[in-house]
Amino acid sequence: MSMPSGSQSLAIGSEGYFDLRENMERRQQESERQVLAILHEMRRLREENEVLHIQVSSSGPPHNRKPKSQRTNSKKNEEVSYPRNTKFPSNEQEM
Repeated sequence: MSMPSGSQSLAIGSEGYFDLRENMERRQQESERQVLAILHEMRRLREENEVLHIQVSSSGPPHNRKPKSQRTNSKKNEEVSYPRNTKFPSNEQEM
């Protein structure tokens, strides 16, 4: 088996290096595009959020900030947490 000469291995190494560098630059550019897209979306969402805050504040009395799924009827919760009218089966057979 013959080993490549120093100049041949250098040529293979530099070709690999340039391919690697090109791929890294391509990935870097793609990452930068993604970051810019995310920043753009953040700005858009902030503006939309400001508009919604203005609409809510000018629409009347303050609203409950909890999501509807977390709002509960306190009486219903009380019944679930502390059942008052629960009847337990009698153990007449044991007596």
